[in-house]
Amino acid sequence: MISFPYFAHGCNHGCATCKPALFQSLKTRAEKSVLIGDGVSDLLVARSADVVLAKNGLREVCEREGIRNYRFNDFHDVIRIIGSL
Repeated sequence: MISFPYFAHGCNHGCATCKPALFQSLKTRAEKSVLIGDGVSDLLVARSADVVLAKNGLREVCEREGIRNYRFNDFHDVIRIIGSL
């Protein structure tokens, strides 16, 4: 059975899991928000994250929109980047 526990009723984007709504609810409790993403579906979150680690489609869109991001290839890169912040 498929379920969508983070479905946001009234999501303007029509998402089954509204990443921006979930991210905002988690961000309020965080000292710094970090997005690790690889797809265009992560763009709405990237616009409001303090730190963006991106690859593939997300990196391309971030570059076009001028969103500062760190390129990563795997989780070894993620650990190294996060450790350097």
